[in-house]
This record gives sequence, C-alpha cells and structure tokens, in this order.
Amino acid sequence: MRLAVDEINRSEELLPNHTLGYKMFDSCATPVTAQRAVLAVLNGQGEEQSPMCSSGSPLIAMVGESGSSQSIVLSRTLQPFSIPMVKAIASLLQHFGWKWIGVVREDHDYGHFALQGLKKELTNTDVCLAYDEMIPKDYSRERVLQILEVMRSSTARVVVVFSVEGEFYPFLKEFAMQNITGIQWVASEAWVTANLLAETYPFLDGTVGFAIRSGKILGLRDYLLMVNPYRYPTNHMVQELWEVLYGCSPSTSLSPSSPLLPPCTGQETILHQQSAYMNTSSPRVTYNVYKAVYAIAHSLHNLLHCQPGTGPFHNHSCADSNTVYPWQLACSALGPFELPAFSSQGDFILGGIFPLHYRVELPGTDFKDQPLGVQCRGFDPRAFRWALAMRLAVDEINRSEELLPNHTLGYKMIDSCATPVTAQRAVLAVLNGQGEEQSPMCSSGSPLIAMVGESGSSQSIVLSRTLQPFSIPMVKAIASLLKRFGWKWIGVVREDHDYGHFALQGLKKELTNTDVCLAYDETIPKDYSRERVLQVLEVMRSSTARVVVVFSGEGEFYPFLKEFAMQNITGIQWVASEAWVTANLLAETYPFLDGTVGFAIRSGKIPGLRDYLLMVNPYRYPTNHMVQELWEVLYGCSPSTSLSPSSTLLPPCTGQETILHQQSAYMNTSSPRVTYNVYKAVYAIAHSLHNLLHCQLGTGPFHNHSCADSNTVYPWQLQNNLYNVSFFTVSGEKVSFDPNGDATPFYDVINWKRGEDGIPQFVTVGMYDGTKDYGKELVIQEEKIMWEGHQSKASCLHNVFTYISSLFTFCIETLILKLTSSQIPASASQCVLQNDFEPVFVADGDFIIGGIFPLHYNQEMPDVNYTNRPGAVRCNGFDPRAFRWALAMRLAVEEINRSNKLLPNHTLGYKIFDSCAYPLTGQRAALAVLNGPLQAHSPMCSGASPLLAVIGESGSAQSIVVSGSLQPFQIPMVKAMAQLLVRYGWRWVGVVRGDHAYGLFALQGLLRELRGTGVCVAYQEMIPLLYNQQKALEIIEVMRSSTARVVVVFSAEGEMTPFLKDYMEQNVTGIQWVASEAWVTASVFATSKYFRYLGGTIGFGIRQGQILGLRDYLQTVNPVRYPSNPMVQELWETLYACSPSTSLSPSRPLLPPCSGLEATLDQHSAYMNTSSPRVTYNVYKAAYAIAHSLHNLLHCQAGTAPFSDHSCADSNNVYPWQLQHYLQEVNFTIAGETLKFDLNGDSIPYYDIINWQKGSEGNIEFNTVGVFDGTKDPGKELVIQEEKIMWAGHQSKASCSHCVFTYIRCQLLKLLRGRWR
Repeated sequence: MRLAVDEINRSEELLPNHTLGYKMFDSCATPVTAQRAVLAVLNGQGEEQSPMCSSGSPLIAMVGESGSSQSIVLSRTLQPFSIPMVKAIASLLQHFGWKWIGVVREDHDYGHFALQGLKKELTNTDVCLAYDEMIPKDYSRERVLQILEVMRSSTARVVVVFSVEGEFYPFLKEFAMQNITGIQWVASEAWVTANLLAETYPFLDGTVGFAIRSGKILGLRDYLLMVNPYRYPTNHMVQELWEVLYGCSPSTSLSPSSPLLPPCTGQETILHQQSAYMNTSSPRVTYNVYKAVYAIAHSLHNLLHCQPGTGPFHNHSCADSNTVYPWQLACSALGPFELPAFSSQGDFILGGIFPLHYRVELPGTDFKDQPLGVQCRGFDPRAFRWALAMRLAVDEINRSEELLPNHTLGYKMIDSCATPVTAQRAVLAVLNGQGEEQSPMCSSGSPLIAMVGESGSSQSIVLSRTLQPFSIPMVKAIASLLKRFGWKWIGVVREDHDYGHFALQGLKKELTNTDVCLAYDETIPKDYSRERVLQVLEVMRSSTARVVVVFSGEGEFYPFLKEFAMQNITGIQWVASEAWVTANLLAETYPFLDGTVGFAIRSGKIPGLRDYLLMVNPYRYPTNHMVQELWEVLYGCSPSTSLSPSSTLLPPCTGQETILHQQSAYMNTSSPRVTYNVYKAVYAIAHSLHNLLHCQLGTGPFHNHSCADSNTVYPWQLQNNLYNVSFFTVSGEKVSFDPNGDATPFYDVINWKRGEDGIPQFVTVGMYDGTKDYGKELVIQEEKIMWEGHQSKASCLHNVFTYISSLFTFCIETLILKLTSSQIPASASQCVLQNDFEPVFVADGDFIIGGIFPLHYNQEMPDVNYTNRPGAVRCNGFDPRAFRWALAMRLAVEEINRSNKLLPNHTLGYKIFDSCAYPLTGQRAALAVLNGPLQAHSPMCSGASPLLAVIGESGSAQSIVVSGSLQPFQIPMVKAMAQLLVRYGWRWVGVVRGDHAYGLFALQGLLRELRGTGVCVAYQEMIPLLYNQQKALEIIEVMRSSTARVVVVFSAEGEMTPFLKDYMEQNVTGIQWVASEAWVTASVFATSKYFRYLGGTIGFGIRQGQILGLRDYLQTVNPVRYPSNPMVQELWETLYACSPSTSLSPSRPLLPPCSGLEATLDQHSAYMNTSSPRVTYNVYKAAYAIAHSLHNLLHCQAGTAPFSDHSCADSNNVYPWQLQHYLQEVNFTIAGETLKFDLNGDSIPYYDIINWQKGSEGNIEFNTVGVFDGTKDPGKELVIQEEKIMWAGHQSKASCSHCVFTYIRCQLLKLLRGRWR
C-alpha cells in the first residue's frame, strides 16, 4: 500500500498537484480489534487529530481488511471495497451441474454472510443445499463429529467451505481420522491457497475454488529489500519483522518485543527462504491491495477533473475539491442518521437506543446523489414507553435537590429499528454527535457518559463491540433452574445471530461440571426456511429430552411456533429466556405454551409514569414525528397538528384524544419490566456520577488518588464509580453492581397460566437474587406453578434419566420395605419360580433338549391389582406353522433315539414350551426350560443344567432375549445382506426396523458390515412396538421423499402387516425391498394385492431342505391320538373350525363338534407345507447337530480329551459348555447338505436368496435365485443367478434408480447419447 501511494505521489499524470497520505492500523486479525481500528482510522487516533465531524471525513477511502470476518465488521460502518466471491461459486456449481451440495462454514460473520450470499445467488436455480453445518467457534470435537457424520451419510458429495485455514485445520484433522472419502471440495478465497492445508492433507487434492487474482508488482521486491531496522530504527513493526525472520533482536531496537533473543545488526540480507515476506512472484492479497490504492487514485483523479455542468451530482454539479465526501468517491456509508427521537441539553449527556420501529427499508444506492437514510417502519408503542421512562427519570433527577445538585442531565435517544446493523449506526451517531455541526467526539471527553439500551439482545451484543453494556447474566439463572428441578437431559433451540450464539455459549459454560447434558442444539434459520424448521421439529419430536430452552426473540420464534403447532408435537416443557418470556403475542396465539417457565427482567413500580405518559400527545409535541406515529398506531388517525403524517390515508383527529387502558402496549404501567429497567439504569448512572463529582481530593480512585475532572468526565471513570453504587428504588429494590460494573442479577421467575376467562397470564412464582450465596439465589414457590400439560408438579418424565432413576429408587425402596415388614421364610436361600409354566410336550431321556416356539401369536396379560397373586399369561391365536416346527423337533429326537449309530445306548428327551411370539414370554420359557417348570423340581444350581441345549426361538426378537440367558444357535444374516448391497452398487439405502432387540441388533450388525464399503444409510426408521399409524405415516413420508429407493427391512411379519397396509393406502411405489429372514417367506404377503407394492423383493431365507417322513409324521397327529394335549385340540379348531369330541376343555366352545379324525389336506399349507420347509428344516438340523456333538463327547478317549488335564466329560453330569466345545468340531451330512460349525459353535451361514415373483394366478411366489455360502472364500460367498431375478417394477435388471449416484450417471449418459445422435 505504501509503495502504491509513493508511486502515485511521484506520478505526473495521476493526481498531479495532489498527494495521497495514509493511516494504517493493526486489526490483530480479530473482529473486535478491527472495529476499534476502523473507528480510530475514521476519527483520528488521538485527541490532537482533526475531528471527524467538523467537515468531510478525515479519510476518503479504506483499504482492508484481508480477513473476511473483519471485513464484514468494518462494513457495518463503511461501504467496503468488496469482491462478490459467492457469485463466482454459484456460477461454478451451475457450470458443472452440481445440484445437490453441502455447505460447511465457520461460526462468525464471514460464514453467516457468505452462506446468505450463496443462497441468494442460488435462488431460482436448480442447485439445492443438502445441509449447512457450522464449525464451532469454540472448537468442540463432539460437534465436529456430528458434522462429519452428516457429511458421511449425505448424498451430497460436493461440499463448499467458507472458513479460514485456522478454523479449518483442526476440522480437517478430524476428517482425516474418520476416513471419509469421495468429497469434491469447493474452496472460498479464505483457504484456497493455504499451503499448510495442501501440504498436510493429501485428500484435498482435486479441490477447486476461487482466489483473489495474482499479478506482478514492478519494483515490489526491491522496495521490500529496502526495509530494515537500520533504516527504520523507531518502527516497532520493522523490529518485529527482523525478530521473526532472523530470530534476533536488532541492535537499533530501543525496546525489543522479545528481550531474550540474541543481538544482530539489522542489516542482514533478506533471502528467498523468507517466503512469507518475500513472496513477490505471484502475490494475491498484496496485488489486490496495490490495485485498490490505484483504483481509489483514479476515482479521485476523475472527481477532481470534473467539468462544471457535466458533473454526476445534484444539478450536474461537481464535488468541492476542498471537502470531498466518501460517498462522492462511491465508497461510503449510506448517509447521515436523522434527528434523534428526543434530545435535551444538560451538563452530562446520556444516550438512549430503543427499537421504536420494528423493521427497516433500505434505500437505493446509485452513487449519483447522496444516499438517503434508512427508513424505519412499524411503530412500536411499547418501546416508545421505554424511551419516555428514560425522559421521566432524567426530569426527576434534574429536579432533585439531593441527587446531582447543581448539575443537569441531558439525553439523546435514537431509534435502532430493532435490527443489529441500524443499532450499530445508532451507537456511532450517539457517540460522535448526529450531525456535522455537533461537538466532535474526539476533541475532549465523549459527548455522552453512558448509554441505556438496547432492549433486543442481538442489538445489545452488537453495541457491546463498541461499548461496555449494562448487562444481566440470565443464563446463570436458567442453569440454576435446570439443576433445581433435576432436568438433566435438555434440548436448546436458538435464533441464528449473536444473541443465540452467546446465550448458548454462556449456558454451556454454566453447566460445566454439572450433570445437566444437552441432547441437541438447534438453530432457527435467520432466513426462515420451512424445510430447516421441519428438521428441527423432527429432532424435538424424536428426542427423549422433553425440556427445551429457547433463546430467541418473539419475531423469530413466532413462525417457528406456527409450524410446531401444525406438527402436533406435545409434551414439551418450555423454558423461556427474557427475550420472549412476557411476549403477549405468543401467549395469546399458542395455548400449547401454557406451563412455560422462564426468567424476566424484574418488574417494579414507577410512581408518576402513568400520568407522565398521559401528558404526551400531538397537541403538546406538534413537531415530534414519534408522537404523531404513536397517535396513528393507537387511534388509526392522523392528528391535525401533523405537518407530514406517515400515513396520508388515515382520517384526521384532534391529537387530544384520551388514552385508555386498552392501549396496553403503551399504557401498561402496572408491572413494567423493560420500562422499569430503563428507569433503574438512569438512576444508577446518576448515582455513579453523583459519587464521582463528590470525590475528595487525595482519596480518589484514579492515578495518584486523583479525582475526575468535572468538566471532562470520561465514560470509563463513570464505570469505575459504578462498582460502588448501591441504592434502593421507590419499589424497595436494592440496586448494586459487581466489580465489572454489571448489575447484580435479579430476575422474576415467570410461569404462563390461563385465567378463568381464558386470557393468558404471566404469573410471578419466584425470583433469582444474585446477591444471595452461591446455590441459594433461586427462590421458587413451587405450589404456584402450573407445568406443561396443566400438571401441578414437575414430572420426572421431563427427564429420561430422572425417570429411570425414580423407577429404580422406587423398586429398591419397595423391596426394602417388604423385607423389613415381613418375616423372611426359612427357604429364602432357595430360588423358586413365582408361577407355573407348563411345557407343551415333554419326554424323558438320558439327556434333555429344550425347545421354544411361538405356538401362539398374541397374549393377554393377567389383571394385576396387588391384592391377589397374579395369574399366568394367557396365549391366544394358535399358529399351525410353529406347531409343525415343534413336531419336527420331536420327529428328529425319535429318529435319533431309534438309531443304532448315533448315540447308541443313550436317549434324548425334550421339553417344548410356547413363547407366545413375545420377548417377555420367551424369556420366561427359557427360564422354565432351564429350571424345570414346577416349583417341586430340583433347583437349577445344584448340579449340571437339567438340559444340554435349546432349539429356538424362531422369532428374532425373542431369540435375542433368550440369548441373554443362553448361548443361542445363531446365523449372521447381516453379512449376507451387506454383500448383496455391495454386489448391486446400492450405495444409498434406507433401513426400516422393528422396535425391539432384533431390529436394533440387526441394524448395528449391518452398519458394522458396511464400514469401508461405500454404502451409506440415508435414514433409519422404526416401526413402533405399539403400532401407531401417525408414526407409520411419517416413516412412509420419509421413504417417499428420500432419494434412497432401496429399503432394507428388519421386522417380523406381525409388525409389517399393519405397516404395509398403510404403505399401500399411501400408494408409494418404486421401492426395491430387501427382506431379512424374519419375513422373506411370510405367506401372509403372498396374495395378489401385495404384488404391485412388494413384487421384486429380494432377501435371504433360511435354507430349505427335505425331511423324509415328515409329511406322514404330521398326519399321525390328531385329537384322538392325543386327547389330553390342548395344542392338538387347538390345531384342529384352527384347521377345521370345529371342536373335537375328545376335547375336555375346548378353547372356543362355540365351534361345531367334529370327530378329530378328519384327514389333513394339502390346503392346510400352514401346517402341511413339507415340500420346501425352511424353519422346520433348520429345527430338524439343529437337533441332529446337538446329537452329533453329544455323541462325540460321550466317545471321548481319556488322555486326549479337550478339558482340564486332558480329561473327558462325566457322562452322568454333562455341562452345556462342554457340549458347546464339541459343537465346534461337528461335521456331518444331512439330506445332502454338509453341516459344520465355527470356533464359536455357530453354524456356518448358508442362506437361500429369495425373490418375490408373480405366479400364474397373480399371487406372489418365493423363488430361489441364489445362495449365500459361508464356507466359500471371502468375497465369493454370494452366488446369484441374475437372469432369474425379477426386480421392483417388473424389471429384468437392477434399475439405476436404486442408487442416486448410478441414477445421475445414467441420466448423463442418456443426455450424451442424445447429443451424439
């Protein structure tokens, strides 16, 4: 920049007879320091500089800042020299047809503004954002992992990043560790040429992005070489340059920044190695700075050579060369800030900033005329009341003989228009003086000594970048509330600007080292997006956190709640911040907010406020625009005194109309909050100023115990005295401040209730008193609170942890109570069953096998009133298919017992139980099998188990429950399914599962198998255990709208039946179903009505096989042969809808009688399907596997055995774990199939691949089209006859629409072929 200025000043063609000067400041690469730097540049650094406001600005243009975030901070005051990089990125995305992208950005202004700009540029294009994720300002690995998971699972493989290398470096470090691939990075200018990233992370190869253009600067290298400490001995920056480049302290340095460095001459030669300084071959930012200076010079040259009568300004005039304004140079702020709402002179001036309007209209800017001011619209009577409260306080203080005697206060109040940018301009106007004729800020002390405002949290934070605000630590109070009610699992919803960010950070800080955890943190988008809001609401709906803290103004929160109401979400306990806790609009509109609790600025009485407000009218203040607007809003009329009414279409009125109670937005003086706080703030300032002015010489708090000069009081001196202020308001409240000058926090605890008339009320139920000892600040009258759902107490259901804890505590206390209030029986040392659980079939033998099958498919729970012993669970709905499985086990045992080769001289027995197709009953069955069904049996633990092995359960969920007690006979089906997905390139799949252990374990197993395969899960949805149609419809909507057209389902046919009914009613098609073994051969779905929706389904079934003699065996079972077996009776009732005459107690007594000798026919397929049995065949194989394992165990040779000291098992006392060992070595052939087990005793997986095809009668047939053979080498297990498969939509090949990536490739190929033709 200096080089360019020097060159221009030597030029005879550019700006002849004029010279450029410069002021350069260090921003320290932070937004806050950049703000201070721009103010210093504008005003002059010290008091001796020419003041800003006495004429044109002391500078005409600004070059900088290189950091995007700092540039945006500057642009809030200046109109920057800017580059529309987002427009370039938008063009790039469209050029390559990247229509589905992700965005990752840093958490400050650069990230926010860049995202907004990109969204604006993409409006009316077909480029859509898949996600927008934010790297946290305070780096959080947990949050970064969440972002990376979004990137991993999203179909968007193009990611645009708005971040500087500093924030991006640790993010990329985590990215590399997570091994995510396939991302096409698009870089913003902030990191596109970052050597550090390129050298460290090779996965960034291929990145494309936009950089500030490089260029040559003639003479730059020589110019840089001239700079050294010897030439510039008093310049600290040159000294620091030498210290950094050479690690030494120049001998010319008067005050080295690092005194421990070795000395050097300061004339060392600068080498190419110092590339950070000497990179002149292709500079970018350097070249841009150089260009910017020349651009300003050329613009100024043209301005100074303007010909009168042809100029671009008013009446074709030219600029005055003695007073050039930045806007004339076409790079300036948008004009002066109009007259304050109120101003009054005094010895000391207070500033006031209030949102007197609630929206803005920005002017057009063509730089031909001086830009107009921002237009504020939508007058707010409530904020006007706050401003008047400040005036009232000043008037009272000025009349007081005790407070500030002989001195007066004045004020300047300006409208912030309820927006952060306008608030920033307002604070600068208040600081500097509003017009050029005002006393300049920099000629003495500040023209004001304190600022009151702004009521909006976001605006307040913007002001705090320049001022020390009057603030209250509300988050500390909220943290105390959460701990008080044991809410340990909470959600946070916040607005997307500074207030939301700072409040969340503050809350997290307060919750550190507590047991309160955040379940989620969601942001209401600044540019309202219904899609994004629905995502937030889905998080709230599905989360177990039922307590939600909201940091938002009512403006942003209103449309969010509108959508919340439409989604019919209930059961939320809202915790409100001060920004909306007394928002009448929300309380009146949304009754579901009843029960909300939160903290409000404390209310109080202001004597005389009501009468003061009544005095204000247009007749009394005919020239005040705000009073005119007040009348227009309150009465809908234009006062006759108005010179320029804001709405010319209103009817006229006198301006002396009586203000009524109905105008509550203006006349609410019964319990004002913000109004009262403004009033207190003015008195606090006055007390501080009073103490400062009555300082005793020699005892003052400043340098050498001096006092402030009463003629030139600085704000920081007033701030110092604020520490010691302590006074009582007329309401009896004590006001005091902490060592930082912040008010000691004092909040009312507010609860939302409805009055008898249905009108919402904000009831004070407690307070937060910051003056109390730690832990005692919160005082609540709990009996007064009405909680969410109109409950009188805070339910532990608000917190999943508290809920579980309360149940656990209750159980323990109940147990202790029972043990201490009754005699403990002598047999207490024994463990006995609490209920009889009879087996269905029992047969004695030398070794007993257990069997558990779902012989019924639903159950009735007994009545539990705790006055009588609970009855047994009643099982209903007989299942002939499961009965066939049990008989197959019996058949196998009988065959083995007749064999001369397998287990000679030994017999097997069995106990077969009914699980009722329910996990809990399955658990009871497993325990009954283990212990013996009756209390009279020998207890389980006196010796070896009474059984050696268990066969079952067929239902996956029940099997997993049983496996909690036993080592199950299991099959790793998910491995086969993962290979199928990889085989067909289905990389973007959905998963639907049952809400039980099977669904959960299967999903976990599938995700584990898919690691590193490139297959991603688009969504995971769960069919509720207690079927809920609304939830089912939500799942179906996810399936409909997702690009994932392949859906894997882990569910039993019981849950799938109602789900598929709703699915078909919604007429969703185009899904390629992948079925687990639990429903892949479910005959209930084989009818023709299912084909349109389920045709083409593919999945894995337990391998089928032939069982010789099974058909004849099944036909021998009838009620005449087994007259006392209730299961056989139920079989007949189900197959023939009749009651056998042999039945002593029929389960359905209303059925007609029959003989019990009826012939079983092929039509009874659920029972008589013996042609290709699957589960039946698996049961049969399992019995033989157990027998072979036991046979080998019994034929053990002493000295070569596998157990301790090479011993064999005791044949009279065999343990299951011993049998398990031999199961690993079993290898036998049955029905032509070789069966063997792995080292865990699990069978080697072998599945049939089943495809659902249309039969000749329109029904669905289950055709075998391949196998999964676990005995093959890895990668070769899957054998498929693809020509036999019929896919979804009756297609003969797997459609590319099953995979979004393949689909896009297909479409591109089609397009290219069309062009080639």
